[in-house]
Amino acid sequence: MKKRVRTLYRVSRKSQLKEDDIPMQRSACRAFLKTKTDWWYDEENSYLEKGISGFLKSSSDRDVIQTILEDAKNKEFDVLLVFLFDRIGRKEYDTPLIVKTLSQLGIEIWSVKEGEQQFKDHSDDLINYIRFWQASGESKKTSIRVKEGQRRQALKGEYHGGEPSYGFKVVSSNILNKDGKPKGMLVINHSEAEVIEVMFSLAIKRQYGSSRIAKHINKLGYRNRKGKEWTMEAVHKVLINPLVKGVVVSGKTTTDEEGKKVKQPESEWIINTDHKDRLQIISDEDYDYVQELMQSRKTKRRTKDEDVNYTILTKGEFLFSGIARCGYCGNKLYTDKRFKTVKNKTMKDRRYMTSYYRCRHKDYNKDSKCKRTYAKTKMEKLILEDVHRYIKGFEDENLINRVKKSIYDLDNSYKKSYEENNINLKKLENELKSLKDEVVKSLMGDSKFSSDLLGNLIAEKEEEVTKLKYKLLEDEKQYKKEKKEFDDLYSTSKFIPNWNEEFEKLDDEEKKVALSKIVKEVVFYRDKIEVEFKLGLKEFIEHVFKEVIN
Repeated sequence: MKKRVRTLYRVSRKSQLKEDDIPMQRSACRAFLKTKTDWWYDEENSYLEKGISGFLKSSSDRDVIQTILEDAKNKEFDVLLVFLFDRIGRKEYDTPLIVKTLSQLGIEIWSVKEGEQQFKDHSDDLINYIRFWQASGESKKTSIRVKEGQRRQALKGEYHGGEPSYGFKVVSSNILNKDGKPKGMLVINHSEAEVIEVMFSLAIKRQYGSSRIAKHINKLGYRNRKGKEWTMEAVHKVLINPLVKGVVVSGKTTTDEEGKKVKQPESEWIINTDHKDRLQIISDEDYDYVQELMQSRKTKRRTKDEDVNYTILTKGEFLFSGIARCGYCGNKLYTDKRFKTVKNKTMKDRRYMTSYYRCRHKDYNKDSKCKRTYAKTKMEKLILEDVHRYIKGFEDENLINRVKKSIYDLDNSYKKSYEENNINLKKLENELKSLKDEVVKSLMGDSKFSSDLLGNLIAEKEEEVTKLKYKLLEDEKQYKKEKKEFDDLYSTSKFIPNWNEEFEKLDDEEKKVALSKIVKEVVFYRDKIEVEFKLGLKEFIEHVFKEVIN
């Protein structure tokens, strides 16, 4: 009775399917089968793995290997034939067990190039392990070579495969690769870049989040690269991609030995800024502002910190939703709408809608001093009049230049302080390292310092390092806060000379963003309104005017 033979063909990449790998394996196996007269080839039920890595994927994650094991248990074949044993796998701790299991199930394992793998004694077990240990080592070397090649390409700013990010496309360059073919070069896809500009405009001018941006651009008729509607996740991916500001970043993730993607620390990232003139769609300032805006939303949701004021409620018609408070109970006012029915001159009912700011505390505490509702139109008119008076008092033609100078001074001051503190930190870390090196000498009796003294000195030095690192973080936090305030001042100062005229050109959502840069809070009373302006603007402008007077 002839032995039933099944073959296993595997390629690691789907691109190899278009090449000669599978036909070459199949041709070699068929030629080998002709030499075995007592074998019968069960070609119909043989096995094929397309684009599956034998190094990154374990046998438990490979459906074909599990099918082979199940068929072997069911005695459906007698011989498994492969071109090379590494077609079964390349994991040194995993693949030898698969081969041994198949052998224990009565299956002969043959390779066209390496013959039969038998298990007659311990030496066969060792040979089995060494074979796949070598295959695993070759895969690791290949992985290192590929990653190093990609790293060199990234450092040069070259395109290294895969689908280009939204907003970009690949064209042939004048540089040839080792095969004499033109290398791919990343350039801006102008039709997609237009959509990206719309996204950032909505994020900045209207303070939209990813979800509202997706809904808005879908209504405008924009579609993604596949012709489908935009999703919140896809928009978010575009907003956080540093490539839109012309910065090529790679190496954010890597693949571990289990084939899983893991995040790399920032120190391992490869950052290239040499091609900004060719790749930049969004300015650095706008990109960084949107990142801070999104981060502030996360921070506010996580900490409920009222001082985090990037995010405002731009949705809806109420200009001061989110920053309006009741002057009696101190709670935030909610927005509400009511329908009223009145008789017109002909005694017919006329139904219309009115909008209110509403204190819910009054709803549940009828005896409180709070006023239940405040008419939207009336209250917003009074607040805007107050804002316009406030702005008019600060009209000054040199204001924009003075804000620019303050931003320039702030950047230089922080840069100088940061460099000085970093120099001091490196000095402290070197001193700490020297003290730790001295410990070994002390243990060997070659140091003039006692171990107790060294322990105390190391503890003191570590505390100094910790304090300086903390100071660096706090200085960075304070710098970003002040930079944000000055950025707000700059965008506001551009409006001041023609505030009334420019303000009226904005839609409701853009008005809310403009007002949020000036107004911190509005407090409603029965007989008055108190508008609390952001101190940064007031103090800065008052400082400017003092300089002018002096």
